[in-house]
This record gives sequence, structure tokens and C-alpha cells, in this order.
Amino acid sequence: MDIKQFEVGMLVEHKSGVGRVTAINVENETVVVESLSADNPSTIPCHEIHYQPQLHQDCDQYY
Repeated sequence: MDIKQFEVGMLVEHKSGVGRVTAINVENETVVVESLSADNPSTIPCHEIHYQPQLHQDCDQYY
């Protein structure tokens, strides 16, 4: 995904699962994602995050 598409609080999918964006680093093109299944945040490059339009706020499942 492009760095401009991210917003704090949005749900995203990456190789470790689904998580919520808690911070965006435009300079390094990374985002901090807190996994929904664990309390440890991870810094992930934007190109490793997949756009999933079926992920919505307050719902961590696809429909």
C-alpha cells in the first residue's frame, strides 16, 4: 500500500495477521501495527501490507 492510504486506527492485514495501525512514519514509509491477537506492536514496511477493502472498523473478519 502507499503511505498516503494509511490512517491511524485503520485495520490492515500483513503476514502476521490482522492488526490496527497505531502510528505512521512517512519518512521511512513504515507503519506501527498492533496485532489484534497480541499486545506487541510491530513496525512494518508499507509494501508488506495488503489492502483488504472488506476489513472494517470494529470488525476483524471478512464478510
